[in-house]
Amino acid sequence: MKDILKIKTARSSQGFSLVEMIVYVGLLSVILTAVIVILINLTTTYRSLKVSKDIDLSAFTALERISNEIKLADSINVAQSTLATTTSPALALNTYDAGGASTVLTFSVSNGLLRVSEGGVDKGSLIASTTKVTRLIFYSVSTTTTEAVTVELWLASGTSTTYREEKFYSTAVLRGSYKNR
Repeated sequence: MKDILKIKTARSSQGFSLVEMIVYVGLLSVILTAVIVILINLTTTYRSLKVSKDIDLSAFTALERISNEIKLADSINVAQSTLATTTSPALALNTYDAGGASTVLTFSVSNGLLRVSEGGVDKGSLIASTTKVTRLIFYSVSTTTTEAVTVELWLASGTSTTYREEKFYSTAVLRGSYKNR
């Protein structure tokens, strides 16, 4: 009986056979490949969602601010505005500052960033630094009773693998154009 136990113990301590090793290595390779593919897909999806979020948040912030300022403005300062063109787009609005003094609020593009300035003083960018303005056009829409501004804004973000560009539109009526009529 002692001899049988010695034989079983000797066989069990010999290790794996070549076929077993090939099966284990193959199985491990399949599992690792699946994990790597899943991680690559998750990374790609994350980058795509981040680009979409950056563009959408920048568009919302910029168009909300521009629309609100248009609604509060008395009129468009045509001399300082560049309307209906993509060359150096700028919208200058005759409005009032926080103290009630008359001022000019200007929206323009500089180095791909949408910037706002009040009374000639730069107040900063309205979009994220990861997002760039690829096209911006301001249109003046006038009727006999009101004046409005339509904004066409194209934003882009991302790298060569996850690059995305979207266009956004907004129209707002200048309250100052009809309040005294």
